[in-house]
Amino acid sequence: MSDAALAADNYATALAARRQGDLKAALSGFLMALALAPEHPAYRREALSILGIVSGYKTLPAPVLNALRGAVSDPALDVQPLSLVVRNIIEGDDRFAGVEATLAGAADLIEHQIDNGAWDWLLNEPLLHGVLARAILIGNRLEAVFTKLRRHLLLHPSTALIIRHERLLIALALHGNTTRFPWAETPEETQRLATAAPGLAQSLYRPLASLPDAGSLPEVLRLARDAQLEAKERASFFPALTPVDDDTSRKVQAQYEQFPYPPWDAIADASPTTLNEFAKARFPQIPFNVPEPLMLSAGCGTGRGAVMLGLTFPAAKIIAFDLSRPSLVYAAMKAEQHGLRSIAFGVGDILKIGDLGDQFDLIESSGVIHHMKDPAAGLRALAEVLKPGGLIRLGLYSERGRSAVIVARALIASSRIPDTDDGVRQARQALMALPLNHPARGVIDTPEFFTLDGLHDLIFNVQESRYTPLQLKVLIASAGLTFLGFDTDAPVKAAYARAFPNDAHGVDLDNWERFEQNQPQAFAEMYQLWCYKV
Repeated sequence: MSDAALAADNYATALAARRQGDLKAALSGFLMALALAPEHPAYRREALSILGIVSGYKTLPAPVLNALRGAVSDPALDVQPLSLVVRNIIEGDDRFAGVEATLAGAADLIEHQIDNGAWDWLLNEPLLHGVLARAILIGNRLEAVFTKLRRHLLLHPSTALIIRHERLLIALALHGNTTRFPWAETPEETQRLATAAPGLAQSLYRPLASLPDAGSLPEVLRLARDAQLEAKERASFFPALTPVDDDTSRKVQAQYEQFPYPPWDAIADASPTTLNEFAKARFPQIPFNVPEPLMLSAGCGTGRGAVMLGLTFPAAKIIAFDLSRPSLVYAAMKAEQHGLRSIAFGVGDILKIGDLGDQFDLIESSGVIHHMKDPAAGLRALAEVLKPGGLIRLGLYSERGRSAVIVARALIASSRIPDTDDGVRQARQALMALPLNHPARGVIDTPEFFTLDGLHDLIFNVQESRYTPLQLKVLIASAGLTFLGFDTDAPVKAAYARAFPNDAHGVDLDNWERFEQNQPQAFAEMYQLWCYKV
């Protein structure tokens, strides 16, 4: 059998395993397919996607690693799933503890190790560069290493670092600009930054757009700086689609103006289709027929949901609105990056959505109405502009799934840590200092913890509601909608099907209540659910 045929066979086996909820077998098959045919777009996409769910490997075969090194520079791929791969492989290397120990010691020893190439295995790793440049690095030990490395560069200007590892430093600067520099900074570093000449070291601490002189920066950072400056200029260009006059809406608006969230890289898993074909395949139990769909991304934030709609339903017209202009700039630039011209962006409030005068065939609103003072009123407002027979996809927090977040929020509030950039950094350090068995430490392995805006969204949010399946049942009914099911991981779907075989479509929220009582972290990220307007 040829490599191509063997790769296709492994890919088909992996798809079947994933449908059955066997993610380990699926990952093994996808990785084998990728190793045999590393340039194949589907093999790359599926391997990276499942690595974000099953990432326990501390080493990978050389052909797989080489294939991933090739994939990390593909702009069409979302490389965020590789963050945990990088962490596990680097932190699992026997040499890593030696790097940590040396970085805790004298500057001349650090410089010697850099200069003689002892750390090239780490600092020259293409997978690490790709994750730093395009995604969020998840890992406390890795963060501590790079925090100390940038401190070394600032306080003891390192010719060896700049000459031997400029690519790494560029990636660190891009990473800081994505995550908004949540890492700890000592008073000595702050003082040195105030007097240091603009350059590569400063770009590891401060937004590129804030640097007064970009002439000494590498070209890729100059281009990133230009993009930041352009984003600031574009923020005022978006039209006001509705007024924003509710007090809570204004508070949430102020929060996301200062802390726009989330950053994201690319969308690799959108398969173009029509809304009719999607509804027929996903919800065969309901009638659905829409010729030219109009869609709404309500509270689109930084635009991932809106862009997903545009890529999945290329024939649709889409309106996307949000309270935050910085978020809208990010969203619009991502839409342009993905070649979309079908999305109209503007500023607006869900409570006033009726002012648009439109009726929609599909509404997407993930992670939004739970930040409203009265989420039920927000959902009713959306239901009123949803056409009869239309679909709505919602993302809402789970009371049980957010247990660690609830404890962390209470802890930070009781500590009177200020709601500022420096306050968020202080909160990070306080959470990392907790005992390993403390219930609040559950937030530390989340992607949100590793960005300034994400951690603010997690534990400083000005308004948050959470639900159980039974409370969702009441909320959905209050808006006159019918529950169609959850979008969730294959293992959760498989476990539910085994527990409740008589609910083929997974639409019984009383069953889901019992299921979540037994598996309280099943919806740790969020409920992602579909509803229908009869």
